Amino acid sequence: MKKRDVLSSPRLLEIKKKKRRVLKIKLAFFLAGLIVVFVGLCFLSRIPKLNIANIEVVGNKIVETDDIKKVAEGELTGFYLWFLPKTNFTLYPKGRIALLLGEQHTRLKDINLNLKKDGVLEISVGERVGLYTWCGETLPSLGVKPEETKCYFMDESGYIFDEAPYFSNDVYLKFFGITDKGVSEDPTGSRYLPDYFSAMTHFMENIISLDIKPSSLLVKENGKVKGEIEIYLSSNILPPSAPRIIFNKGDDLVKLAENLQASVDADPFKTELKEKREKLEYIDLRFDNRVYYKFK
Repeated sequence: MKKRDVLSSPRLLEIKKKKRRVLKIKLAFFLAGLIVVFVGLCFLSRIPKLNIANIEVVGNKIVETDDIKKVAEGELTGFYLWFLPKTNFTLYPKGRIALLLGEQHTRLKDINLNLKKDGVLEISVGERVGLYTWCGETLPSLGVKPEETKCYFMDESGYIFDEAPYFSNDVYLKFFGITDKGVSEDPTGSRYLPDYFSAMTHFMENIISLDIKPSSLLVKENGKVKGEIEIYLSSNILPPSAPRIIFNKGDDLVKLAENLQASVDADPFKTELKEKREKLEYIDLRFDNRVYYKFK
């Protein structure tokens, strides 16, 4: 009974009220301080010398400068929390702009954003170079003209980045097969044979060094021959009837190149290939250390 009276005594109640008042005052000062800091940041963030006023683009040759600027300007418009401008040097969305540029303009690479004097944002870019073309998941249907097949440029890593115009006379090696996106209406931004492409193009170079000119390559992903690869050689006959080199996806391409070279350098294949090249049907490399071939 006495303990309860002590806890509810007027003196203790007054002490509790004072503590509450002090806490409220501290909280009010803290909130006021936050407001002052926020207002100060808003004021400082809007100082013209601390904001991006212009955008410069360097390094682009094919992608239009205005198209690159448009992406950046779209991300620099507006405010954070309704008050802090996105153009502020310390707040502008650098990573977001670079990401969107890479997604919307897949030809671009090595995208860097740097602040320069006088409020200038410099966007430095590189552009991918088309070394090969990707022309679909499968070979064109019989009767379809080559110029009716839509192809896309690929860089040295097998990255598909832009639609390609029609080229005659096998100017670019053509690749067929499913990309890492799977079947898609728009393959840009996808990769072809991502873990195998570099080795594959090196293998193609080895074939060319043997005076055998490839024109296209197909990776079969369906049916009984899943994973089989056919390299079609330059000919007046269109694939799939054109002469071809056959092997399996995942084979040791260095070993295959050595086997092919040994066969091409030795008779009777050496002489037959020289004399009947236009009658070649296929060269089959699917069997260990053996090369099978057939002429018409």
